[in-house]
Amino acid sequence: MNATKYLTTPLAAVTLGAALALSAVAPAAVAAPAAVPGALHAAPQGVTDEVVLTNDSNGQTVRVAVGDRIDVRLTGSTAGEAALAWTEPTAGDSAVLQRTAGGTAPDGSAWAAFTAQGGGSGQITAERRCVPTPGVVCSHVVVRWKVTVVVG
Repeated sequence: MNATKYLTTPLAAVTLGAALALSAVAPAAVAAPAAVPGALHAAPQGVTDEVVLTNDSNGQTVRVAVGDRIDVRLTGSTAGEAALAWTEPTAGDSAVLQRTAGGTAPDGSAWAAFTAQGGGSGQITAERRCVPTPGVVCSHVVVRWKVTVVVG
């Protein structure tokens, strides 16, 4: 399985921890930590793990807990003069997987973030198509990318 799990750490804890560690070594060289916006003080409530899905995750089933974050990062490519571009990943059931962000890039890449909302099973899908440049003819083949996410 190519899904990778990461333990998230609140940014404020890292910043404060680094400041405390440095103050023990060189107290005169460390200023008080700057104010951190409220949204960065802690990870979203209930988020404990992050699963990263990529092009290679196609066809897999991953298991997550309620509150976990699923990040999809699909990389576009070029085939001769044409680009192979992904659509933004979407989830079929927002009661199971709530999409919180997403987008596409000029190079054909696409990304999205989801939070596991409730128990059950849902699918995240995207499609890759040929995007021609002037003078290039594309095939009408559409490649579907799909991962099943089991929350529970």
